Amino acid sequence: MERQAGDEVLMVQKIRSGQLDGAAVTAIGLAQTGVTDALIFQVPGLFANWGKLDAARNAMKADFEQQFQSKGFTILGWGDVGAAKTMSIGSRFTTRPTCRGKTASSSRATPSAPSSTRPSAASPRRRSRSRDPANLKNGSIQVITVPPLAAEQLQWASMVTHINTMTTGFGIGAIIVSSARMSGLPQNLKDVLTNRGHEAADRLTKSIRNLDAQSFARLKTSKSAYEPTDAEKQEWRDVFTKVRAQLRGAVFTPGVFDKVVSLAQ
Repeated sequence: MERQAGDEVLMVQKIRSGQLDGAAVTAIGLAQTGVTDALIFQVPGLFANWGKLDAARNAMKADFEQQFQSKGFTILGWGDVGAAKTMSIGSRFTTRPTCRGKTASSSRATPSAPSSTRPSAASPRRRSRSRDPANLKNGSIQVITVPPLAAEQLQWASMVTHINTMTTGFGIGAIIVSSARMSGLPQNLKDVLTNRGHEAADRLTKSIRNLDAQSFARLKTSKSAYEPTDAEKQEWRDVFTKVRAQLRGAVFTPGVFDKVVSLAQ
């Protein structure tokens, strides 16, 4: 779909202009809708597991559906990209001292991405995802934090040497459609589209989580995999807490932020 309709930024623009009816997007596409609050679900260190994420997202469903409707989009179903792991070239990436001098990949299309990297003492480099393979190969980027499935599918995995087994966050996505196009459908077709969208999102969620887990298992055998110590994990949790404080009010609406953080705990 990306080859036919452009990248996620362009696809959302086309939905807004009426050139496309809908698309399956990741956080990059969701950010382009203007509902940046939705990106809170993939803030580093917020959720302990998929179950916590599901519970919070279900509890906030009505709030976010209203936000997306106000921007002209309808959510047919939420989805996921995978459980993000930090991968690096040449050495481990465990604590702030090990980060210094390294350049981390950061998407320019996701507002919270640079803030998630900066407190770690690694320098964030904002860029298009399409340039990551070349940047990893030429050494201009030494660290990426992505789900294992994405690392394999986008051919980044072959270029990294180390993988931190700690999950830093969860990559999210959704199936979005134009609210204007939805409102123009007869009620019976709206019902069919809504039901099919929910079914497709549920199937994709189960499939992607399973495939991501399989990818992680493969990378643990082909890379130098390491589990951070309890002290190192606590250091990262402290960093993530500071990141969230910086994002509250700057990227995320305080009221929504507080609700989701409370649900996560």
